[in-house]
Amino acid sequence: MAGTMTFQALIPTFIGEWQLSHTEAGWISGAAYAGYMAGVPLLVSLTDRIDARRIVLLFALLASLSSLGFALFASGVWSALAFRVLNGLALAGTYMPGLKALTDRVEGPRLSRYQSLYTATFSVGTSLSLLQAGLIGDWLGWRAAFAAAGIAPLLAAALMAWQLRPLPPPAAERTEQRVGVETRRRPDGRRGRAELAERAAEQCPEGERDDERRSGDQTGRAPLHVSASSAAAPRFGPGRSARGRPGRHAGQGFCRPLVLSNPDFGSAT
Repeated sequence: MAGTMTFQALIPTFIGEWQLSHTEAGWISGAAYAGYMAGVPLLVSLTDRIDARRIVLLFALLASLSSLGFALFASGVWSALAFRVLNGLALAGTYMPGLKALTDRVEGPRLSRYQSLYTATFSVGTSLSLLQAGLIGDWLGWRAAFAAAGIAPLLAAALMAWQLRPLPPPAAERTEQRVGVETRRRPDGRRGRAELAERAAEQCPEGERDDERRSGDQTGRAPLHVSASSAAAPRFGPGRSARGRPGRHAGQGFCRPLVLSNPDFGSAT
C-alpha cells in the first residue's frame, strides 16, 4: 500500500509543475479507485479457484511496476491516469486476496484476531503512504517518492513468498457428501461407475442384497446387481415410498436397481 496515497500527498507539487487544473488533479486521484473497483469483483472471486497467495504475489509486482513506471515515465495527465489505474488494480489484487491468503492458513480462535489486525492495517498503510510521500517528496522530489513506493511492494512480495507456504487450488480439494460417503469428483465433474457401485454396496446391507437375490431366483428375475444408480436410491425402508406409504414392490428391499438420468451420475442401470 506504499503507493496508494502518493499522488494525493503531492497534489500541490503536480499542480505547480504540470499546470494541472483542480479537475485534472481530481481525476488522477480518483483513477486508482476506479482501478480498484474494476478489479475487486474478478480477483476476489478468483481466490475461490486458485491459491490467493499467487494472486497477491502477482499483483504486488504490478503495484511495484505502477509506482516505478510513474516515477520514470509520467509526464502529464494521461500517463499519470494510466499508472494510477494500474496502482488501483494492484490494490484490488493484494488487499482482499491477502486477507483470503491469511484466513486459508489460520484456524481456531486466532483467526478472528488476525482478521481484525489485517483489516486495521489498511488505515495504517494509507497513513504511512501519505507520510513517506510527503517526506521523500520534500527531500528528493516526487520521482524519488514514487520510486520508494515502488520498492516497498517488492519487499512485501519477497517476505510473503518466504513465509507463506503454497496451498493446492481450492477447486482441487472440492469434496461433497453423497449418501453419507465422502467422494472426490473426477476432473470432469462426474463420478466413475465403479466408484458409485462401491458406494452403493456400502449403503446396501448384505442381508437386503441376499433377500433380493433369493427373490430373483424364485421369480425368475435376474438376481440383484448392485449398480451405480443404486447409490442415488433414497432409503425409505423396505416396501415404502417417498411419502411413507407401501410401495408397489412391498416386501422388497430398497436396493433394487433404479434407472436414472442425471448429469452428475450419468445414465446408469
